[in-house]
Amino acid sequence: MPRIIDELWYGQVDPIEFFGKNNSELKISEAKAIEKIELLAKAIGETEAEMLQDLVNNYILLATKQAFSDGFSLGTKLTAEALLNADNCIIPNK
Repeated sequence: MPRIIDELWYGQVDPIEFFGKNNSELKISEAKAIEKIELLAKAIGETEAEMLQDLVNNYILLATKQAFSDGFSLGTKLTAEALLNADNCIIPNK
């Protein structure tokens, strides 16, 4: 069985596919945001609506990249601390 870190490294896992999968609060918030964006798009012209959609898509891309980066960084720090903790060290002291 391949390790998740290997799958992630080789681009076989898309971390965003797990985002909010089982989070009903997030799904409700997302539905409300989509509804408001659609209402705004109807209130403005077609060109402005396309610009709005581009803006939203770019913001989502930036936010998810930053969230992944922050989460990965935190996970790395937690792992390093767990491995290097003198009380719970799994690496034998020399």
